[in-house]
Order: sequence, then C-alpha cells, then structure tokens
Amino acid sequence: MDMGIVNAGQLAIYAEIDPELREVAEDVILNRRADATERLLELAGRFKGETGAKRQVTCNGATCPWQSVSSMP
Repeated sequence: MDMGIVNAGQLAIYAEIDPELREVAEDVILNRRADATERLLELAGRFKGETGAKRQVTCNGATCPWQSVSSMP
C-alpha cells in the first residue's frame, strides 16, 4: 500500500488494545516471526464477535444512522 485514508476517530487507542493481540499483530506487520500469520489467525478466532462500546459515526456533522463502529479490545 502506498497511501491510505484513515478516520482517526474510529481507531482504537493503541495502549488499550489487548496486549496479546497487539503483540501478534505487530509480529505480522513488522515481519518478526515466520509463523506470525498463523498465530494471528488462531488468535482472531478468540476475538471474533467481540465488540467494544459502540459509537455513532458522523457524516459532515450529522449522525449516520446506518453506520456504527466498534472499538476493538
């Protein structure tokens, strides 16, 4: 990827991400381990379906009722 657009209001706070999930994700992103992808897929099954506090997404200052996001653990 050369470029991406991110809505900072939808990002989880880095320090609040589950430490185990953060470590495994960093292993994938930084290519630190040969088995990083397999470990992330295995761990993802434990987090599947979990949601944090839901919050509304705003569209040009108005609430978009069709869209809400969850903060990751």
